[in-house]
Order: sequence, then C-alpha cells, then structure tokens
Amino acid sequence: PGGQGGSGADPGFDGEPRLPGRGPWATRLAVVGFARSGPAAPSTTIPGPPQIDLSERYLLPEIAPEVASYFTPEAQEYVGAMEASLLRLEKFPDDLQTIQQLFRTAHTLKGSAHTVGFKCIGDIIHHVEDFVGAIREGRTRMTADLTDVMFRVIDIVKLLMRRDARSLEQTRREFGGTMQRLLEFRTAVLGEAPAELTLAPAPAAGPHVDES
Repeated sequence: PGGQGGSGADPGFDGEPRLPGRGPWATRLAVVGFARSGPAAPSTTIPGPPQIDLSERYLLPEIAPEVASYFTPEAQEYVGAMEASLLRLEKFPDDLQTIQQLFRTAHTLKGSAHTVGFKCIGDIIHHVEDFVGAIREGRTRMTADLTDVMFRVIDIVKLLMRRDARSLEQTRREFGGTMQRLLEFRTAVLGEAPAELTLAPAPAAGPHVDES
C-alpha cells in the first residue's frame, strides 16, 4: 500500500519500527528479464525463464564509505544474532522466543540492506524472513535441512559484506547455488511456485536488452 515517502517510521511486524521502503513491497528477487508467452521471440533472443542476477553491480554494489561505516558493524551484529538464534534452534527447534527473535533480526537486516543499496543481501535475507515467518505461524517447522540452508545464507552474507572483487567468481557460484536452493525450499516447504528462475552464466559486459 504506502509508498516510500514521509519522514517517520511506520509500524512493522509485531509493532517493530520500520523505516520507509522496508515493507514487503520494497523487496523482490532481482531478476534479469522475464519469461514470455505469446508470439515467438526474435531470432536473436533465446526465450526462457528469468535469470538470477549475478552481475558485479548487483553482488558488489557501490556503497559510500560513510554509509558502509555504520552499515557494516550493524549488519555484522545482526548476522551474529541470527547465527546465535540458529545454533539454539538446532537444539530447541520449537523455542518460540528464539524464532521470534530470528524473525525480527532477519526483518531488520533485510530493511537495512535495502536502505543502503545492498540489494543482494536484502533479497537473500528476505527468504529467511519468509521461512521463519511461516514457522512462527505454524505453517511449517524448523528442520535440519531448513537450518542448514539458513546457515548457508549467513555464510553468503558474510562473503557479500567483504565486497572483494577478487572473490567475485566464488561469490557468484555460492550466491547462485544458494538462491536456487532457497527457491526449491519455497516450493517444498511453503508450497509456493515462484518464478521458474534459472541461474545466469557469467554476465556479459554489455547492457541487458529488454524485449518488452
């Protein structure tokens, strides 16, 4: 519903404050292109499903030093809190207080990442938020497989936060593989059938052509 205008915070989940732009409408999986139906595409275009964005611009965004100076320690604190919650849930998977804490932390990290322009972190954390939300609503339970994929997300976030161009190929492999697994879990665990995304090959340097 609301846009991103206004100067104050509005209530988020569980009454938690949420900055403008942190709502679900502001978070969506970054994709390149869209699957088409209808007339055949021109011969120069290979039709197919949209692709997970593995571009350098997406995975290694330009963040102003002053923004990084406050976002990085804040994000590290959130990641540490999420990791601690997951370790506890490995032993006590039905601990509702820990589940609530994990949800709030994931929600806050997602919003912070999108606010500063670190969209890839916000996008991948959004999946964790959705899974934990389904757990606290009783639609699914915390399982060993789900815990494992959430730990993988945390490892990816740590890698992304380094913003090291020398690790770009490793980041592409691990981010792409984890996103694929998350999408599979959305179908298996949440019963959803989101876009049939495919993993893009190493992106070309040229601009993407929109066939719309």
